[in-house]
Amino acid sequence: MHMIEYCISSLNRDKLFKELVKITKITNVRINDNKIRFCIPQKFKKNVDTILYKKNTKVYYCHKRGIIVLLKQTLFRIGVILPIVFFCIINLILNNFVFRLEIMGLQRLEKEKIINKLYENNYKQISIKNNIDINKIQEIIGNIDGISFVSAIVHGNTVIVNIKENLYNAEYDEKAGFKPLVSTINGRITEISIVQGNAKVGVGDIIKVGDVLVSPTIQDTSGNSLMVKPVATINADIYYTLSVSVANTFVEEIETGKFITSKKILMGKAIIFDQNNIPKYNAYKVFEEVYELSNNNILPLKEIVTTYKEIEYVENKNYFEDKKEQIIEELKQKTRQMVRSYDIIKDEYCSITSLCDINTITYTVLASGSAL
Repeated sequence: MHMIEYCISSLNRDKLFKELVKITKITNVRINDNKIRFCIPQKFKKNVDTILYKKNTKVYYCHKRGIIVLLKQTLFRIGVILPIVFFCIINLILNNFVFRLEIMGLQRLEKEKIINKLYENNYKQISIKNNIDINKIQEIIGNIDGISFVSAIVHGNTVIVNIKENLYNAEYDEKAGFKPLVSTINGRITEISIVQGNAKVGVGDIIKVGDVLVSPTIQDTSGNSLMVKPVATINADIYYTLSVSVANTFVEEIETGKFITSKKILMGKAIIFDQNNIPKYNAYKVFEEVYELSNNNILPLKEIVTTYKEIEYVENKNYFEDKKEQIIEELKQKTRQMVRSYDIIKDEYCSITSLCDINTITYTVLASGSAL
């Protein structure tokens, strides 16, 4: 049963209680100085409030009582306290543990090799910060072949390891015959990363085939020039271009369909029959066919048939306009064939210039790829 607890003060409490007991059961009565506390069933609250109002009774508070009310109050307090406790736990974990390992500076070595080496030496990725031995991490990684310098720090929840690898060719030789890296394309450099050697170009530079991009020399701490094997990654925008010149007019050769033939029969090298028909055409083409009449060496006979086909020359004054689309498409396909399989096409465009009845069509494919 839900109960209501009242805290009141009244000048004539005996008379007040006589009125109240007529309508409800009163329990848990407590009197302290001028304040009276008591409990009634919740269903009589409205009637009790009416009597208290009529008697001009001062009400200090009116609270619900019972198991359900207590449970609700408890759950509310838990709902307030639990997020605070959860936040404190998370904050404690974040301030005292590391969860990530970040390795920087790798060029040729594999990251998995470094991580596996640490795991072999009992390194745990999730660890208490106070248990992490930075010096030990540096010592373990520093013993891996190909590494010349290691530094490690704990930053937040991450162990950051910075690595400097050995030069690609550890043994220097001033007389070594290392060759420079040269360009294999025509284009503009968009990205350059030098592992070893001396860069001769920079981002944005225009290069052409054969230009030296990285020389096989470096300077030591004393300023001496040393020969090394150049190693670099250089990417560029590459321009693949083809051009063709076409006149506005063109004289086309057309066969009229008229023709005559002439025959010869030879036995060996001797001519035994000659039908020598001489064409009277202004222009013609000659086609010759040979037929073996016998397949033995005793009487080797063969026939030579000569065909003369009449042709005419016709001037086409709109040749370029008629053939323009076809010429552009053929030029486009030839230019695309120049693009290397590992290049990425970014754009392509065509331009036409005219000078003295000659039209020059230039087709360009812009691609992205290695300049080496």
